[in-house]
Amino acid sequence: MDKRFPNGARWQICWEARDGEGLRMLNVRYTPKGSGEVKVLRDLALTQVHVPYDDDSQRHLDMPLDLNYAARLLPRDCPGGEIRKHNGRPLVCVNTNGRGYGYKKTDVDADKEKQRQSSELVVFGVFEVGWYDYILEYRFTDDGQITPRLGATGSLASDRTSAKHGWPIGRGNTHYSPNHFHNAFWRADFDLQGPAGDKVEQFDFSGQGALKRTILRKTLTRETAVKLAPDRFWRVVDPAVKNADGHPISWQISDIASSQFRGPASAGEQFTLSDLYVTQRKACERLAAQNEEPRCAKQVDKFVNGQALTDPIVWVSVDFHHIPRDEDHDPLPAHWQGFTISPRDVTAKNPY
Repeated sequence: MDKRFPNGARWQICWEARDGEGLRMLNVRYTPKGSGEVKVLRDLALTQVHVPYDDDSQRHLDMPLDLNYAARLLPRDCPGGEIRKHNGRPLVCVNTNGRGYGYKKTDVDADKEKQRQSSELVVFGVFEVGWYDYILEYRFTDDGQITPRLGATGSLASDRTSAKHGWPIGRGNTHYSPNHFHNAFWRADFDLQGPAGDKVEQFDFSGQGALKRTILRKTLTRETAVKLAPDRFWRVVDPAVKNADGHPISWQISDIASSQFRGPASAGEQFTLSDLYVTQRKACERLAAQNEEPRCAKQVDKFVNGQALTDPIVWVSVDFHHIPRDEDHDPLPAHWQGFTISPRDVTAKNPY
């Protein structure tokens, strides 16, 4: 895919439909307005969807996503866009959407207004897994932001549970539909102008309840597992690649919308005990759980074994607690979960 936007920005991206990982983005490159091309990602993929029920009646791992589950898209699935084929099957929609203001600034004294509308490239495929249709989507905006998202629609499972573990659906209080989680794990292989030199940094802010707050920065030098915390974010930075102001370019990872599920070790769910994992790149470490590559561990928490980070992989968990409601009667309205990868100092000025 090669998309040029009205503001002069450009995204160049390869995609791959692959058994086990559904729809992956490869060789992702961004060219800001008036600047040179920046390679961002070597690989970005969804690597597991964990679905445990609150009453413990079911605990699913919905990946690997076999391509036999991929829905054949029709023109009505991709209005105004282009349907791409894999092995002759129409599996991927590529579209461009408006997304409102890129910026708006009103100078009251001069009675003048400046504004710019923004747009984004949207790429998605649909996978039919059990009761659900999963929409695996990637958004690339004209200001350089990337948003991987997972939408779930289709039908609620017909299971019933108690009032302690569900919500009444339908007339009266006789059918309690079970509450459950969708825990999505993405794998991001950053290559900022190549694999050499990439570092992962964690930012925290001290001073809760105080008048001043202090920024704290820590470089993650070895494989690690980290939990979300208030005001915590991460970035992948290459200190040798700088913008016109002399600041190292980086890409910030924000996961503030996650419900932060924690599963029991007795169910083998130690991979849910952290929200972000950073590991050294290893080709056989492909899925966050139920990893079937014989040369590697079975789940992402076991990938973390103290190796030094010279080519880091970032694994991001985004958890959604689905508490059913009457509005979820069949067909189930789509609910979404995702995280953002935002440019930080990639350009020295407003990208518009």
